[in-house]
Amino acid sequence: MRPPIVIQARTGSTRLPGKVLANVAGRTVLEYVILRCLQNRSGAGVTVATSVRPGDDAVETLAASLGVRVYRGSEDDVLSRYVEAARMLGADVLIRITADCPLIDPRVIDQVVEIHRHAQEADYVFVQDYPVGLGSAELVKLSALERSLAETSPGQTYYREHVVTYILDHPEKFRLHLEDAPPAFRKPNLHLAVDEHEDLEIVRHICEHFAPRIDFRTDEVLTFMEENPDLATSGIRMAREK
Repeated sequence: MRPPIVIQARTGSTRLPGKVLANVAGRTVLEYVILRCLQNRSGAGVTVATSVRPGDDAVETLAASLGVRVYRGSEDDVLSRYVEAARMLGADVLIRITADCPLIDPRVIDQVVEIHRHAQEADYVFVQDYPVGLGSAELVKLSALERSLAETSPGQTYYREHVVTYILDHPEKFRLHLEDAPPAFRKPNLHLAVDEHEDLEIVRHICEHFAPRIDFRTDEVLTFMEENPDLATSGIRMAREK
């Protein structure tokens, strides 16, 4: 079975409520995430994991309209939501994507899948130092998530809300496989995920530039940012502040 892509999405964001349904160049943020993930060449299907809150009915409706599966679980215990979604899918390995990454590059998804083929013992695979939001694809084994769930409590919100933090904080317990992004793409200080309104405006500029295309690549985004230094400066500044 190819690792499924599981996108965590909810409308109850603290810093920017409803951001996953915000409009970006005629589509919602979540639509961009789903449609770009579907462009992967690894054959990985997409599932949206949202909460059981009535406010997230719109997330389920949107995902279903795009033909992807939906799992609904705990709003705050996102770790348990991922474990349950993986079990529903019958997946031993999954790719985690967050719904604040409308610029996610599907080629990075392909990259982590290919890495895992040669490092199947790894519990966690990540390609580091891409711009935040473009390369934010994490491959993780269900067994590692289940161990994280078993060794933490619901009261440990840091570990339960941030799915892979227990794994990353305990490298003595898990096998981590980290690789570097290609040199031309190593811009970890460039923040292109949507956390706050200013982030959303930057992403809108990028998506409007490429519209109606949604298959633009990391190199194209970086070229656009270089041609628009004011945008690039804002993105880097915000990355340092976070």
